[in-house]
Amino acid sequence: MNFCNTNNEDWLHINSIRYNPERDEILLSVHNFNEIWVIDHSTTTAQAAGHSGGNKGKGGDLIYRWGNPQAYRAGNEADQKLFGQHDARWIAPGLPGEGDILLFNNGQGRPEGNYSSVVQITPPIDSSGHYYMEASGIYGPDSVSWSYEAQPADSFFAQNISGATRLPNGNTLICEGPPGKFFEITDSGKTVWEYINPVSRNGILTQGEEPVMNPVFKIYRYSPQYTGLAGKDLSREGRIENYTTDVGNENLSPSGFLLQQNYSNPFNPTTTIDFSLPRSQNVSLKIYDILGHEVKSLINGFQKAGNYKIKFNGENLSSGIYFYKLQTESFSRTKKMTLLK
Repeated sequence: MNFCNTNNEDWLHINSIRYNPERDEILLSVHNFNEIWVIDHSTTTAQAAGHSGGNKGKGGDLIYRWGNPQAYRAGNEADQKLFGQHDARWIAPGLPGEGDILLFNNGQGRPEGNYSSVVQITPPIDSSGHYYMEASGIYGPDSVSWSYEAQPADSFFAQNISGATRLPNGNTLICEGPPGKFFEITDSGKTVWEYINPVSRNGILTQGEEPVMNPVFKIYRYSPQYTGLAGKDLSREGRIENYTTDVGNENLSPSGFLLQQNYSNPFNPTTTIDFSLPRSQNVSLKIYDILGHEVKSLINGFQKAGNYKIKFNGENLSSGIYFYKLQTESFSRTKKMTLLK
């Protein structure tokens, strides 16, 4: 109860819940404890308030937990497996790995550095169908049954949200939440396809525009045979993204607006953004941090036709990734900048 030392009322922060009808159990992902928990769903309210009763005979007690033995006064830092995980789920019957637990291990605070992984574990269950603890006083398994990590590992890191789902063909569908990236991998970790959410909080992105503020919490995949799609017209209706007319030059808009690509990046502490206007029009040039918060408005209003060199000074900002978004009446482009101090 006292493991998580915080005054936050959301001290457990349970970020996913799953029901297993075959076992009549509930699986919880407990973010701040870096654990997953399983409880017995078969108990009555009275039984759940105590330590006996229900199919597993333990009332409202946890019948299984995994990821961080330190949370129940066992093991040490070396035994911790989970770091701010999300989307714990049982692999459904009939799918490869059925009965195992699949989850997105976000990886924030790993001793060896921040990186994410997707892991599959096989909980220890005896012949009577009960979870059991190892002689060491720690719930197993000690190692995962399957995992996905990028190469290099730190090239795949989602600090929050995100999830993963096992597909009927044995592949795994992954949602890398903060950048709105979805991709499917094979059992060996090969990427089959990937897609980036083209819709941000500011609207639909233009093809070629650097995605920003487009996070996605979780995704599902539905086949054309899904009953909810019965009778629906599934024919294509075009692309979601806005497209420029001249796809041969990603820097040229239909109006002839030209964005130069020679701005200093990385920069410390200043950089200059060059662009030209073929005609007078309204222009917006703003700087955002990686969470999508506006940190500086450089231009916001009517500008005459001509060439522009706009200086941005980041001396009062922390090192990290930022984005500039340049918009006119017929053009929008977002680019990433890295401030290194």
